[in-house]
Amino acid sequence: MLILACLLLLIAYGGYRRYRNYFAPAVISPASWGAVLLLYAALDHGMFEVSFKGVMIIALWNFSLLAGVYLFTDTNIVRIKNVASVVKPFNPWVRNLYYRISVWGLLPTLYISYKQVSSMVGDSLMFNLRMANTGGVETDYNQGIFAYVYTFAFVSYLIELYSFRKGESKRRLIILFLINLILSLVTMAKSSFLFLFFTSLVIVMYKRKVAFKKVLLIAATMFLLMASIQLLRAGDNNERGKVISDMLYSYVFGGIPALDEIVNSRMRSKYPGQNSMALMNNIQVKMGIKSEHPKEYEHDITDEGYLYTPYPTNVYTMIGLFWLDYGYKGVVWFSFVIGALAGYFYKLTIRGHRWAIVLYAYFSCVLLLQFFGEYIFTNLSYLLQLIVLSLFAYKFSYSIKWHKSTSSLPRTMEKNILNPK
Repeated sequence: MLILACLLLLIAYGGYRRYRNYFAPAVISPASWGAVLLLYAALDHGMFEVSFKGVMIIALWNFSLLAGVYLFTDTNIVRIKNVASVVKPFNPWVRNLYYRISVWGLLPTLYISYKQVSSMVGDSLMFNLRMANTGGVETDYNQGIFAYVYTFAFVSYLIELYSFRKGESKRRLIILFLINLILSLVTMAKSSFLFLFFTSLVIVMYKRKVAFKKVLLIAATMFLLMASIQLLRAGDNNERGKVISDMLYSYVFGGIPALDEIVNSRMRSKYPGQNSMALMNNIQVKMGIKSEHPKEYEHDITDEGYLYTPYPTNVYTMIGLFWLDYGYKGVVWFSFVIGALAGYFYKLTIRGHRWAIVLYAYFSCVLLLQFFGEYIFTNLSYLLQLIVLSLFAYKFSYSIKWHKSTSSLPRTMEKNILNPK
C-alpha cells in the first residue's frame, strides 16, 4: 500500500507539472488516493490490514481512471474548440429565474422537511432529518417537485459566484450561499458541506489565485462543520469525547478495509447493475419493461448493511458498488468513464466554455471524495440536472417578458435576443 501511495503522489506531481492546476483531474484524483493510502499505512488507526488483492483493485481503479482523464484531456478524441477571449455571460434572465426558484422554493422545502421529521419517532431532530433525507425511514410526506430546489439553488449559487465581479453588490451571492447552507443543514450530510465549500474554492481559484492561508482557513471551517454535524447527529449512547476521532477514522479510512472485505468475499449484487445503473433500471420499471426489485446481495456479509472495520460503515469507497455489480469489469469500465467525464468537463472549462465550470467544480469534489463514496452513477439524475441547468443558463439566448396587451388577449409574451449570432 505504501508503494502505491507514493506512486500515486508522484503521478499527481507529474500532473501538476503538466497542467499547472491543483484541481486538474490528473492531479486531484491521484493526490487524494495517494494521501489517504499514505496516512492509512502510516497512522496507528486500529483498522484491519488491507490485503494485496484489495490494494491491486485500488491500483486498477486509479490507472483506468487516469487513462480516461488523459485520453479526454490531451487528445482530440472529442473535438472541443477554443472560444473567443471575450465571450457572452450567463443569461441574466435565466440567472434571475434560478435565483427566484431558489428563494421562493426554500420555505416550502423547509416546511416539508419539518413535517417529515415531526411525523417520525425519536427525540433527535438532527438524526431524524438525516434519516428522512437518506430514505432510512419512510414518512407520509415527500419533497415532490421541491426536491429540485436543491439543484437550482446549487447551480444558481455557483453561476453567481463565477459571474461576480469586484465592485458589484454581494447581496444575491450571500443569499444564495445562505440558502445552500440551510439546505445542507436540512440534509444533515457532511458531504453536502464539502461539496458546497470545495466547489466554491475551485471556482474562486479558477478566477484568481487564492492565498494558501485562506485555503487552510476554508479547510478548517469545513472540518469544524463536519465535526459539529457529527456531534449533533450522535445518539445519547455515544461517548462525546470520541465522536470526532471516530468520524475521522470512519469517514476517511473506513471505506478502504470495508472494500477489502467485500472483494475478498463472495458477496455480489443479486440483480445486474442494481447500484451503478439505478436510474436506467428505474426508467425501465416506469415503462413496464422490467419489474422492480429491492437491492439484494448474494452471500451478503454485512450486518443490516454495515461492515465493522472495526468502526461501522456502509460505504466501500467509490469502487465498492461497481465491484459488487460487475466485478473486475465494473472497476475498469466505470473508472474509465468517470475519468473521461472529468477530463472532458475540465477541457471544456480551460477552453473557455463557461457553462462547464459548474460540472468541473462538481467533478473536482467527486474526485476528491473517492475514498469515501460514489456520487456519479448512484446519483445520475442529479448530474443530468446539473448539466441541463448549466447548459440552459449559458446557451439560452432569449429574455422572456410578460406585459399587458391592448388586444383581446390579457397578456402577450415577447422574446428579446440577448446575444444574436
